[in-house]
Amino acid sequence: MPPTHADGSLNGVLQVWRINNFRKEALDPELIGLFYAGDAYIVLHKYEEQNKEVVTIYHWHGRLCSTDERGSAALLVRAMDDDEYGGNARQEVALK
Repeated sequence: MPPTHADGSLNGVLQVWRINNFRKEALDPELIGLFYAGDAYIVLHKYEEQNKEVVTIYHWHGRLCSTDERGSAALLVRAMDDDEYGGNARQEVALK
């Protein structure tokens, strides 16, 4: 479970991208949390824990998304982790 503040709001930074034509497409902030079964998404969550940055990158696959979108999401998550976090991010897959 991601860490939260006392008021229940999420601790840290949350960024979400939808997979479109093999690329990440930033999701409008008002659409975060509204995922469609025919799409795949990447969710980045960064926060501090005991003075250390914790990074988790999820790839969320809707039950109707294409094989291409699933593969693209997995490859893009791996590239993000390697390029931006030196392979130190935690990677999680969420299937719906």
